[in-house]
Amino acid sequence: MGEILNELKKYSSWTVQMLSLTHAIGKEDSISNWVSRLAVPSKGKQDFIDLVSCNISSDDYFTHSHQNWLRINMSVGAATIHAIWHDKELYPNFIQWYVSFLSFISEQIDCTENLEEDIQILTAMLQPVVLSDDEDKEALKPLCYGAGMFICAMMEKVLRSFYIYLLKNKIYVPLTSATLGALLSCQNQEMVDVFGKDHLKNIAYFINTVGDKKVGWNIRNSLAHWIGMNATNLNSMLVAQLFYLYTDIVNTLFWYLYTRDIDV
Repeated sequence: MGEILNELKKYSSWTVQMLSLTHAIGKEDSISNWVSRLAVPSKGKQDFIDLVSCNISSDDYFTHSHQNWLRINMSVGAATIHAIWHDKELYPNFIQWYVSFLSFISEQIDCTENLEEDIQILTAMLQPVVLSDDEDKEALKPLCYGAGMFICAMMEKVLRSFYIYLLKNKIYVPLTSATLGALLSCQNQEMVDVFGKDHLKNIAYFINTVGDKKVGWNIRNSLAHWIGMNATNLNSMLVAQLFYLYTDIVNTLFWYLYTRDIDV
C-alpha cells in the first residue's frame, strides 16, 4: 500500500487524487477521460478455473475468473481507502475531497438534500474506527455495522437524487421505486447511459446479487437482514469496501456532470 499512497501524493491536483482512487485514464480515449476500474467487462469463460466445478455460484457473465478479478480489484481499492484513513498526511484532506465533489454534484442537479452533510456524519462515525489501534476490538463492531449500513444508505441517496434529476422533465419518480436494486439495474436505461451496463453489473455484484443465479456478495442485504454474516465480518475493512464502492459512484457522477458540456 505504501507504493500506491506515494503515487497518490505525487499528484498536485486533489481532484486527480480523488478520481484516481477508483478511476483511471481511458486507454482509448482522450487523456482527460477518466474511466472506472469497475467498468471492465467480463471476458467470459477463459481460464482453467472457469472450466472446473466450484461451489461458488457463477454464470456466463460472472465467471469464476471475472469474480476473481473483481475480488482483487476490491481488495486493492478497499486497502487503499483503509491505508488513507491511517495516513497522517492524506487523511486530513481526504474527507474534504468528498465534500467538494458532493457539493459540485448537488449544485449541478439542484439537489435539495444535503449530500455533503452525510459525509460529515460518516466521518464522525468513522473516527473511533480510524483512530483505533485494534481493528478487531469488540467495541468497534457495532460502529462498523452502523457505518456500513449508513454508507449503503448514502449510496442509495446520491444515486436516487441523481436519477430524479435525470427524469425531472419526463416523469415523476416516487421515492419508494428508486431503490438501490432498481437504480443499479441494467434495465434502468437512464443509469446505463451514465454508467454503462458492465459498470452497473459490477457494482451490483458487490452490493446486491445479479442475474437468475443470484451471483454476488450481497453486502447490503446481508447487513440489513443479518443473513450470512457474523461478528467476525464486522471490521474496518468491511467499511472500507463499502466506502470504496461509494467513492466509485461519487467519482462517476462527478465526472459525468463535469464533462457533459465540454469535450474531453
